[in-house]
Amino acid sequence: MAHPRLDASSIRNQYATHLQAGLALSLVLLLGAVHLSPPLGREVEPTIRGHEAAALRHVQSTRQAQAPPAPPTPMPPQVLPREKVVESPSVEFDPSLGLDATVDRSDGGTKRPDCGGRRSLRGKTYYPPSALRAGLEGRVRVKFVVGKDGDIESPTIADGAGALLNRAALRAVRRLECTPGREQSRPVEAERTKTVVFALPEKMDGS
Repeated sequence: MAHPRLDASSIRNQYATHLQAGLALSLVLLLGAVHLSPPLGREVEPTIRGHEAAALRHVQSTRQAQAPPAPPTPMPPQVLPREKVVESPSVEFDPSLGLDATVDRSDGGTKRPDCGGRRSLRGKTYYPPSALRAGLEGRVRVKFVVGKDGDIESPTIADGAGALLNRAALRAVRRLECTPGREQSRPVEAERTKTVVFALPEKMDGS
């Protein structure tokens, strides 16, 4: 079966029609693409199906730089209390008492023996004539024990001034009359020391 032969004018008309249809279709597709595409300059947040959009934000770090430790607090200076000067009590000396006068140091339960003072000892001291002629003088210290009955026991020379004066000092001490010491109101033995002074008569008168 033979196809009808198209003339040149029909071919041109069909071509023009097809061209117009293709242009119209291209324009429709272009307009649809422009309409569906997002506007320029606008951020598109990605979305995940089944999850809410996650908003991203910048989290500022809260960690602070660790400051260096403060230096230790210095200890306050220690103020020492001012020393209090305690004055020593003044001691009054009674010139009427001799060097060997008895001083009561008892604490209420103990009492020292009493053998009198210097005057009592001087009245019992005998100056040897040979010592006077020789011009001998000096001090003799005699240690002795006062017994429970007041007697003088065991006199000895602690510091002598020659044989003559030592013997005279021992005799003077043996002649002393003493009151025995007491402890808890009971008589006890106690040790004493006496100094016998031998001075030439002119010095004794001037003393």
